[in-house]
Amino acid sequence: MSKTYKKLATILCSSFILLTLMMCFCSVDASAAVKTKLKNGTYTVSGKGAMKKSQIPSKSKKLKIKKIVIKSGVKSIPARAFAECEYLESVKIPKTMTKIPNYAFGWCPNLGSVNFHDKLTAIGTMAFYGSYFEDECFSFPDSLVSIGDQAFAGSRALEFKLSPNTKKIGPEAFDANLAGEKVKVILPGDFVFSGGSEELSETLVAETVEFNTPVTDINTFNVIRARNIIVSDSDENYASIDGVVYSKDKKTIIRVPSNRYMLTVAEGCETFPLSAVTYTNKSGNDGDDGIYGSYESSPLVCKYLSKITLPESLNKVTIDENAVKESEWSKIIPKWMERKYEVHILSKSLSDTDLDNLAKGLNTDKSRFLYN
Repeated sequence: MSKTYKKLATILCSSFILLTLMMCFCSVDASAAVKTKLKNGTYTVSGKGAMKKSQIPSKSKKLKIKKIVIKSGVKSIPARAFAECEYLESVKIPKTMTKIPNYAFGWCPNLGSVNFHDKLTAIGTMAFYGSYFEDECFSFPDSLVSIGDQAFAGSRALEFKLSPNTKKIGPEAFDANLAGEKVKVILPGDFVFSGGSEELSETLVAETVEFNTPVTDINTFNVIRARNIIVSDSDENYASIDGVVYSKDKKTIIRVPSNRYMLTVAEGCETFPLSAVTYTNKSGNDGDDGIYGSYESSPLVCKYLSKITLPESLNKVTIDENAVKESEWSKIIPKWMERKYEVHILSKSLSDTDLDNLAKGLNTDKSRFLYN
């Protein structure tokens, strides 16, 4: 009988221990699960692990959110989690969340503050598309490796400062910025476009683009849509004068920013390769019969320039291999759309060959040249 009792006691004891462990496990699991709560306009995400799609707030609830606080321990949120929070003003992201997913805070017109902490590695496609950030100046952490296409398109931010480590940038990441002529983007000279759909052009749009490391490929200038390009002081190949790119010794002009309407070549410059103003970006969309239907779709990048002033120091004009050739103009811009350059020449050192090159290279007539 005693053996039976001992056996029964052992079974009951084992069962009790097992039940206790299960209860503890369930309790830990329950406390670890991500939870969400909306109170007084603040939406809090807490716990450990990933926020689920089923926890994305409804449209009606999103209209009540003014502040989002994601607590430490939360590792991720779903794509579109807080998109279209019309009255959202600020977001706090924990260091346990290292990536901001696609569309996460897109279309939040009143959003003005987000902490980009020093563990953040990636910002997804259209993550903040259409979120205004009125007059904000962002300085991103060294940990950030990539920014997705159109991530900040349509904002009102004034400056985006990337570290030399942020080398992967999606097409049109800062495009259609509502701050217009004010916006400035600072980024590494060896950045590359990463991701993006076929509908997006591989361009970087801003009023001023400044490189914080040397530019490693001259074609990098071809994808910049700006009025000013400023190269790094440490760049061994290039220098900037008045937002225009020259060779390091400043004797050769290299690239004129694509959104310039007028150009005054710096005094001291001696050589003018026509590729400085007639460079192309071959990724434009071809029109019927290979003819580009508008200035916007033309691969000619520096397409708005209409007035050029050449300095006294200039003594050579070349049609180099990267310039548009005379035979190519009709394929790039239809005859009825040709831009007629007004060229002011201060130099008395240009030969007839130089002047012929200038006329052919700009697809204009020498009768439009003005001599001072």
